[in-house]
Amino acid sequence: SSSLRNTGMVTVTTSSSSCSWTSASNNSWITITAGSSGTGNGTVSYSISSNTTGSNRTGTITIGGQRFTVTQTAFNAALYFPHVATNFPWNTEIAIVNTSPDQTVTGTLRGLSDAGQLIETKAVTLSARGRRQITVADEFTNHFDIGYIIFDTNSAAVQGYTKFYQAGSHRAAIPAVKEVNTSDIYI
Repeated sequence: SSSLRNTGMVTVTTSSSSCSWTSASNNSWITITAGSSGTGNGTVSYSISSNTTGSNRTGTITIGGQRFTVTQTAFNAALYFPHVATNFPWNTEIAIVNTSPDQTVTGTLRGLSDAGQLIETKAVTLSARGRRQITVADEFTNHFDIGYIIFDTNSAAVQGYTKFYQAGSHRAAIPAVKEVNTSDIYI
């Protein structure tokens, strides 16, 4: 879950409609808000408290004997760009848009490896209604090592997208997301 949206939901799929299950948080900062038990398919909703530790943290919820991992960054991760491809012939462009009509937005882009290791950072300032497009391979020195990017900011007034392309050929764009840790679990 991101700091902007401190809730999440897990879909529980059981092997039979008579299979009963329970859920429990294994960390004090994760609270089950709905779905503490059930029979057959169902959902577990949870909330997480603000992360004031200064570092990333990982916790778990046990559902029907299976563990669901919840990761929370130390930052107010406003936008997640969940995949970066910079190996020839693919390029990745990300865009950040300030939707506020009168507020400047500042933040930091963090390029991370697929394993979550910080590779590189870049400061970004956007004027009111400002937009910044960044070709990852042009602006990040170690772009081959970057698996995903997070834009950390204190403003909720940002939107974005990731565009994957091959020059003069293929192009696909997906929106940046403001919520992570939503998934399904099968029992």
